[in-house]
Amino acid sequence: MRLDKFTLRAQEAIQSAIELAERNQNQQVEPEHLLAAMLEQPEGTVRPILGKLAVNIPVVLNDVQAAISRFPRVEGGQQYFSPRLSQVFTATQKQADKMQDEFNSTEHLLLAITDEKDGEAGKLLRQHGVKRDDLLKVIEQMRGGSKITDQNAEQNYQALSKYARDLTELAR
Repeated sequence: MRLDKFTLRAQEAIQSAIELAERNQNQQVEPEHLLAAMLEQPEGTVRPILGKLAVNIPVVLNDVQAAISRFPRVEGGQQYFSPRLSQVFTATQKQADKMQDEFNSTEHLLLAITDEKDGEAGKLLRQHGVKRDDLLKVIEQMRGGSKITDQNAEQNYQALSKYARDLTELAR
C-alpha cells in the first residue's frame, strides 16, 4: 500500500485508525478501526454521505466501538494492518480506478468497507441501511461530476458543495 496514493483525509483516517488500535491495545488494525476513525472525522466526507442516507451516525459509531472492544488485547508490540484491512485497501484502489480517480479517498474506503463480508464493519453498515448503490449515488451527487485529481479533493468538493447549497438558499 502506498500512502501517497491516498487523499489527505484518507491518510488522516488511516493514521487515526492505527492510533485507535494502539489505544485499545489491538495489535491488528482492522476495518472497524478505520470506519470508527472516518466516522469521527469532523471535516471528513463520510459523515455527510451517511447523513444523506439517513444513517444514525452516533448509533453506528457506538456499534463499531463495541465491536472494537471485543478484539483481542495485546500488551506492547507494533500495530499492523490485518489481512481484512489489506483487502479493503486493495478494493479501495480498484474502486478509485473504476471511478477514474487519481487518489484513493475516504469515499472509496467507505465503499470497500461496505462491501466487506468477513467482519463487523460491513455488516454494521448494511444493518443500518447502507447499500452500495445508494452510497454511489450520494457520492456522485456530492461530487457533482468531479474526479479526485489531487490529495485535497475531498476538501475542495465539500467546499464547492457548501457553496452550491448557500447559493440555492440565497436564491429562495
